[in-house]
Amino acid sequence: INLSILVKMTISSTTNSGNGSSISSFSDGIPEKVSSPTAVVVGGKEYNSCLRPRNDTIPRHLYGNLTLPFINLGFPKMGTSSIQSFFGCAGYRSLHYRCDKTTLCSECISQSAKEANGGGELPLRKCKEADAYSQLEGPIPPNKLDLYFPQIERLEDLVEGYPHATFLLPFRNVERWYKSVTNWPPRRPSSKNDPRYITLKDRMVRSNITGLPPGKGGTLEDLTDFFCGHVRNVREVVPTERLVEFDIEDPDVASWMAEVFDLDEGCWGRSNVNVEIHPEVGNGDGGGGSGGVPWFIMGTKMLRGKHGKMRRRMDDLLTLPLANSSGGMDIADKVPSSSMDSCRELIAHENGYWHHHTLSENNNHAPVLNDDQQKMYYPEEMMWLKGQNQPRKGFGKCTMSNKFTMYNKMLGHQCGCGVKGYVPSHSTWVYNKTNNAADVKPDTPTAGTPAPATKQQNNSRTGPNPYYYAHSPTLRLARKLANANATMCFSGDSIDYQIYSAFHNNLRRMAQIHRLHFPDEHKLGGDLVSVVTREIPVKHATKPGNVDDWFLYGHRPPDGDDSFLHAIRPPPHGFGSLYSILETKAFFRNEQSPGTGTKARIRYYMSYGWSPWNVDFMEDCSVIIMNLGLHYHPDGNHTGKETRHPLMDDMLAAIMYLSNFTASKDNRIAVWRSALPQHFPTRDGHFYGWKKMQKDSCSFIDKRNSGFQQIYNKVYDEAFSKLCQPRQQMGERAGQLCYHHSHRCEINPSGDVGYQTIYNFWRTNNCTEQMEREQLRLAKWNGIKEKHVTGTILRWNVFNLFDQTKWHSKDLDCSHFCYIPPLFEAAFERLEMLISPLLASF
Repeated sequence: INLSILVKMTISSTTNSGNGSSISSFSDGIPEKVSSPTAVVVGGKEYNSCLRPRNDTIPRHLYGNLTLPFINLGFPKMGTSSIQSFFGCAGYRSLHYRCDKTTLCSECISQSAKEANGGGELPLRKCKEADAYSQLEGPIPPNKLDLYFPQIERLEDLVEGYPHATFLLPFRNVERWYKSVTNWPPRRPSSKNDPRYITLKDRMVRSNITGLPPGKGGTLEDLTDFFCGHVRNVREVVPTERLVEFDIEDPDVASWMAEVFDLDEGCWGRSNVNVEIHPEVGNGDGGGGSGGVPWFIMGTKMLRGKHGKMRRRMDDLLTLPLANSSGGMDIADKVPSSSMDSCRELIAHENGYWHHHTLSENNNHAPVLNDDQQKMYYPEEMMWLKGQNQPRKGFGKCTMSNKFTMYNKMLGHQCGCGVKGYVPSHSTWVYNKTNNAADVKPDTPTAGTPAPATKQQNNSRTGPNPYYYAHSPTLRLARKLANANATMCFSGDSIDYQIYSAFHNNLRRMAQIHRLHFPDEHKLGGDLVSVVTREIPVKHATKPGNVDDWFLYGHRPPDGDDSFLHAIRPPPHGFGSLYSILETKAFFRNEQSPGTGTKARIRYYMSYGWSPWNVDFMEDCSVIIMNLGLHYHPDGNHTGKETRHPLMDDMLAAIMYLSNFTASKDNRIAVWRSALPQHFPTRDGHFYGWKKMQKDSCSFIDKRNSGFQQIYNKVYDEAFSKLCQPRQQMGERAGQLCYHHSHRCEINPSGDVGYQTIYNFWRTNNCTEQMEREQLRLAKWNGIKEKHVTGTILRWNVFNLFDQTKWHSKDLDCSHFCYIPPLFEAAFERLEMLISPLLASF
């Protein structure tokens, strides 16, 4: 459930009609019941039925079953913004005036007509896909004054091109409409060169519109005739059962729209009002009502039905045959159904954005959560969200009992959420199926809580099965690993340790909260997952040396014979030295076969730089997720602080290893994790020493200096370009992959190169057993002892998920993050989408 719905609901404004009934009104109209005489008289001229809506066009059996897209055929200042807000609030993808961030709807529709020589083409083909199009008319650049009305010029193409579409025809008192277009926009600029200088009515007068030739439209009678002619034409062209007519000034319009579309009446509101002629609803911004609405409202997978009841969308999201796609959904409410769907959803996930709903210190409004959503929290966390008990000092410390996996839980070496301005919130990562990443300010001063979800009915149990617990991304991925009998291994520095810890924490949290809210299932042995941990000691072959021998020359480190006691960081238990493997086991019981089940293993291998001596311990890993970066200098050659190698050299060595890892055995997956953002108060967000700090708190990254992905990810891209290429469709296995996330790397594992590959490390340390094993494996390739092999490496891009300054563990630790469950749930869902197609083939 996207909590943006709750935010959008604030657009509704409620007044009282004086007869005890509540009126939801909108646009520029005064809340007033419009009479329905046989004829309407305007300026002494009588009009029959063209100035009032018909309320019997939609058969009763179609109420709540109208099909997408919803296309408004009405005129400007007849509730276009309010129509968009209505559908957007209810959960539909809704567009207004613009059909892309930089393209007007009138522009993209005109372009499709030109390519089709004036007709016969889908009018919206060049436009962004949406569920609701609330305003189509507008100028066609570079002419910014003359107006183009697609609902007039392309009406037949719209009706014929989209046979399942539902069309809307709004009405209002024509005299008040005339006053509105005569005074819009409010507070016009002084420059005559600004298109906003002239009124909307004057722009209509100068435009060449079918039914309103240039020079016409300056009087009430002109515009009334124009509107009446359009109404008659629409009624003639659009099938009656596909046309919803309504009066935006009718006090019952909210309940009428709610009934016809089966959507929440509270979503109907007043938007974009001209405060110059209606000061009683002004908010000081020149707009009105609740203020202006965005050009695009992201939809959700769940719709807000009548009386606020949430329901799953049943319509086909691909009903509209457009070139682009767009949409939004909650991370806990989507399970990839196929490899192609998984790829599309992965791209949509990467283009998503955070939506935060938090207690406001200004209006003291707590997030509104229903009973099901509240079951995603500990009682103490609900008190934080409601503002009843906010231990601000305690957020930055491990003050809570380890018995409960809450926000104060240890995450790797860090503990608590101690950044200034940290506030708990209900936070959700929302999918975005556009080709462009959402333009969202990443330093929103909030902290997150578990992403919301729905619940499904399960016939095997009495009552509902809590969907979030059963299908949390972390839990889903763990189940898939268990079904594949797979071991997933994280290899890297303290950031990877945090990610490993978050996986462990999320599993425990799901089991604990489920047990808290459903104790009866626990008594019956119905735990979602059983989680145990252990530490596996590691013993390296002893070889005396120093730190330079250890990293710079690739000699194996000693295991505690005092050789390092006087060095910079002595192992074992020293900085960057692997002395044990951390392992979490997740057990899932088999409900069909009591006493049996499956098991997933998740491990962490500490590596503060490229460490070839660790890979022998990773031979039984099914999935390796690796990263280098945090302990390499951000400038110059990016020399490793421990390895003293350039990051590029170590990257090439790691790519060689991971490629060979996947090529040497079936059922293996290699993943390269993107570097996470650093938010230090420096020119590009990286750490250059304490003296370089510009202030004492983490800061938003200046993309002008660092680029969107910062320097380490740029080095990764360059390294992959040297040894690999984006994988094209080559065979059945390749067809399962999302190509732009997959790299095909052709390497010579035993080649003599200038960086420290695994083979060079074995050769330096005279590891004959490993070298012979590798030669025998390569000899199977057509009997050639040395041969290039091809492996595949996937890219796990999570930079934008973590681009949140308030979610770091404390001020001036702008690299590590505190335990924010939805943050890591979103990260693991993206990982699940990436590797699920290959796990399914194990």
